[in-house]
Amino acid sequence: MDLTPSKRHKPPTIPETPTAAAVKEDRISNLPDSILCHILSKLPTKTAIATAVVSSKWKHLFASIVNLSLVIDDAAPNNPQPNPNFVNFMYHLLTVTLRDVTCIEKFVLHCNHDYGNSHIDAWISTVLGLKVSSLTLFFHVENTGVSTESLFRCETLGDLLWCQHFYAEVPDTFFLPNLTRLFLALVKFPDSESFDIIISGCPVLDGSTYYWGMKLNSLLRAYIDVGPSDSMVENADDDEDVLEYDQNVAKLVAACCNVGFLYLSMPSVTVSYSPFLLCNAQLPTFQNLTELQLGDLNNHGWEFLPHLLESAPNLETLVLKRFMEHEGCFAKFESSIPNCVPACLSIHLRTIYFKEFNGEQDELELVSYFLTTAEVLRDVEFSFCSSLPIGKQYSTWSKLSSLQWCSKSKNCKIHFANVISMLQSFIEWMKSLK
Repeated sequence: MDLTPSKRHKPPTIPETPTAAAVKEDRISNLPDSILCHILSKLPTKTAIATAVVSSKWKHLFASIVNLSLVIDDAAPNNPQPNPNFVNFMYHLLTVTLRDVTCIEKFVLHCNHDYGNSHIDAWISTVLGLKVSSLTLFFHVENTGVSTESLFRCETLGDLLWCQHFYAEVPDTFFLPNLTRLFLALVKFPDSESFDIIISGCPVLDGSTYYWGMKLNSLLRAYIDVGPSDSMVENADDDEDVLEYDQNVAKLVAACCNVGFLYLSMPSVTVSYSPFLLCNAQLPTFQNLTELQLGDLNNHGWEFLPHLLESAPNLETLVLKRFMEHEGCFAKFESSIPNCVPACLSIHLRTIYFKEFNGEQDELELVSYFLTTAEVLRDVEFSFCSSLPIGKQYSTWSKLSSLQWCSKSKNCKIHFANVISMLQSFIEWMKSLK
């Protein structure tokens, strides 16, 4: 009999149940502040603010975030009704969460509902006190917006986008010394002098888009894309109301006479056409204009183009994007050409871009006109409309290539965007026909 004691196996170890302290351990909050600030900067504003309830440590992190940007939108998903807690949320954000913050890089506020202009003024005043650099404000409800005077004397503001259906009382002491970009949409002023005060109070303004303007002498670049809505035309009491609108847009174009770059959309050209060409309004000389871009030319654009060329004696670059109308349009262009060739074609015009070219006969005649009159032209570049059949693209390419030999400028070259891809597609298309 074996009296050796039998080997006993140790019972399996049962994992210990985590203690309550272990379960509640907040490992994220133990990360370095620099990492936590980086995490916060990547979160949506409302989510980032909600982290303050995670740990008391998070409440003080906003003051350490570099280039803090806040984007706030009161719109709730699938719910068109205003959020009853939004006003409290805004005050808590600005007075508690951001209590230790000394500056904000960017602040964006979208308000789709009316919370009372007194609340809005209080919010924006607080934001401006935080030395904000970029401010974007959208107020979508009629008679709702900001009117606080602190908006008109913020020394740190460099970028302002302001949209509201509400009158703004501009003080005589208006001064934004560091504002370089200004975009105004639907903002109403009691008189034209108010807008003059704004422009004169922005000494370093370098470019913008305006819906109303008088003196824009400090602008270097202007993008003008305005035109009456269908409802505005339908609700106009008579033709005089429409003409008054057109005249205001024409004044805006004329007020940008010192810019070096000018973009005019098709609606802008269309509404300016009547005052300048039919009512004999004076089109100013754009002495500093070196680049002109026109978008989606209709028959009015064709007729207006010679007058713009004549008014820009130092033009170096011309961009024509898409011709919406063709038949008979070159005749309109030709009838508007002055007795002598515009000065810019003889002396300065070096580059022309034809974008979304269709290859219609009127377009080809316009190209021929520029080639035979522009004496210092160096480059003419074409890109074809994406919907243009590949066969039409090839035939147009062939016609344009042959036009180079009639150029008055010996240094002129014609270029085509994506020409290799176009030729490859044409070869494949020809093979498919066999």
